[in-house]
Amino acid sequence: MNNLPEGIPKFVDAYVDPKTNQIYINKEWAASVGAVTAAEHELLHKIQKSLFDTNPAKALELVEDFKNTLSSKELNLVQQRIDANYRYETNDDGSFILDKDGNKQEKDPATYAEEYFNVFLIL
Repeated sequence: MNNLPEGIPKFVDAYVDPKTNQIYINKEWAASVGAVTAAEHELLHKIQKSLFDTNPAKALELVEDFKNTLSSKELNLVQQRIDANYRYETNDDGSFILDKDGNKQEKDPATYAEEYFNVFLIL
């Protein structure tokens, strides 16, 4: 595990480089927000990514099935975290990228689908 590389926003606990699968931990930020399981969380990303990469359509179906098992309270909590941290495109400073109408630009759901599991695990 290494310190966060240049170019990665400084407000994230940890990061897995999608090209190298190297895990980086932002030790200062993780400590400041109490993210004591950041390394384990990123390892789970690597495992899930290998599964999600083999069949993205099935992965999205699995996420929808999982969301349907959550209570409305649980889903609301998970969705709030997804919306705040994963669903939308952001600038390097963490602000949301807006379209010409002022709406947040949504990422492809396949790029953040696994986060539903991750977020639920840490709630």
